[in-house]
Amino acid sequence: MATAALIKSEQSEYPKISRIIPHLCGIPECLREKRLVVALRAFFDESATSSKDGPFLIMAGYVGAVEEFEDASNFWHRHLKASPSVQYFHHKDGSSQGKILPLAEVIGSHDLQGFVITMPHAPFCNRDSSAAKGMFGSRVYDWAFVYAVSNVLGWVNAIVMEDNARLRRELEKFHEDETDIS
Repeated sequence: MATAALIKSEQSEYPKISRIIPHLCGIPECLREKRLVVALRAFFDESATSSKDGPFLIMAGYVGAVEEFEDASNFWHRHLKASPSVQYFHHKDGSSQGKILPLAEVIGSHDLQGFVITMPHAPFCNRDSSAAKGMFGSRVYDWAFVYAVSNVLGWVNAIVMEDNARLRRELEKFHEDETDIS
């Protein structure tokens, strides 16, 4: 699960969003300091985008807190540049075979949530592609994308619900403490 990320670094000329949002929602400072604002970053890729490549389009990727993803990206870049150096990982052509274990190491050592979506090509194979050209939902990719976004948002919602329940408990305790003082 993503834990925390600052939107901008300490050196940035922009204020951190974690200092802006709480002032807009009226949470007292003693509770604001306990809140997390999480900015997420994702990388997804697809395989078998044509029915000639296989019976399913496969869309897979990882989502994580911005800083965690940046650290993973830097770690991965160092592995790509290590001998034998490759510009990018492409499993299908076999040029990246020596990079499979380092990729697993990068993924395993970072707090990233993985997602895999498979969508069958069959429902789209016999349709008249010119009749729906340019219309969203007319391609298997569109549906895989919608399903991927839906799953990521569901995962984020679970994090938000957990954080909201914790905040609700803290607010109740805060108000009880305030009542006890007066």
